[in-house]
Amino acid sequence: MANRTNFSEEFKKNSGRFGRLPSEELSKAVERGGEVRAEQFRQRKKLKEYIEVMAEAKVPENLDAAFEKLGVKREDRNVLSGTMLALINNALKGDVPAIKLIAQLLGELEEKVNVNHKPIAGEIIDLDTSFTDED
Repeated sequence: MANRTNFSEEFKKNSGRFGRLPSEELSKAVERGGEVRAEQFRQRKKLKEYIEVMAEAKVPENLDAAFEKLGVKREDRNVLSGTMLALINNALKGDVPAIKLIAQLLGELEEKVNVNHKPIAGEIIDLDTSFTDED
């Protein structure tokens, strides 16, 4: 089995700075790397928990009219549903990344969508006219 004592000299020379470290220093470096990784994991977990809590927060009252037009129950109105409403509004305005993201969320699009774009400025679309066939 390979270990630090039986690596070839060429491997040691080409294995970067860790290949040249004495065993004690290498152990300390690996330990520090593990600590950093564990801290990053804790931070990501905490961020996810914050997002989950914030997603369930109530939305501002100015969105009530749009939710009512869509028939969303009052108890289902939260930041997450408001975010989806904004995403749908952007898609209705012709925002292609929003359209692709909706398709991906619905399972209709297999490829991952890069959504690194600036948000579209504008008010919420009057949903009465957006979803009717009357004209």
